[in-house]
Amino acid sequence: MSKITPFLMFDGKAEEAMNFYVSLFDQSEINSVFHHEDGTVLHATFKLKGVYVHR
Repeated sequence: MSKITPFLMFDGKAEEAMNFYVSLFDQSEINSVFHHEDGTVLHATFKLKGVYVHR
């Protein structure tokens, strides 16, 4: 089985993209999301198939 090696870039839609990706893979979840004052994502941590991803 192949291991996921995430390299993800988001253009203003990080939260929507994270929700989409975690819905596709088992062992996936959003752990934390911190927002700028304007509501955009400043930093987030999530898992895809058990692998942590930092944005």
